[in-house]
Amino acid sequence: MTEPTTETIDHKATKIPITRMEQLISSLLRGGIILSLSLVLIGVVVMFVRHPEYLHSRDTLTYLKGDNYRFPATIHALFKGVIQGQGRSIVLLGVFVLFLTPIARVIATGIAFAFEKDWAYTIITLLVLGFVLLSERLAFL
Repeated sequence: MTEPTTETIDHKATKIPITRMEQLISSLLRGGIILSLSLVLIGVVVMFVRHPEYLHSRDTLTYLKGDNYRFPATIHALFKGVIQGQGRSIVLLGVFVLFLTPIARVIATGIAFAFEKDWAYTIITLLVLGFVLLSERLAFL
């Protein structure tokens, strides 16, 4: 098992040690959320700076909400749009990072269990990862 650090959580008068891996996973989740939120905010700012008419034009707003407005549909198109400075692509990158954050957490947990040689939980974590990836794949059929 991973050695607990000196930091503890006081939960109903019971001290629970926090392991280093738990701290790393917590940081991974927190960092993913902060990065995602930052990208979304940057993308929105870029959209309004490049297209100030979005703020006051009802026709433009209708266009943005309509079926003719296209968002990048592939990873290649997403990164191409980000490189070109397209606000909508930057926003979508933030959403993509938000989507990947829990997947990264499952992967990190699986690696942690493997390092601890806890094979039962490693297998369970791999099964969870498989189900998550399968459900993602099925969602786009």
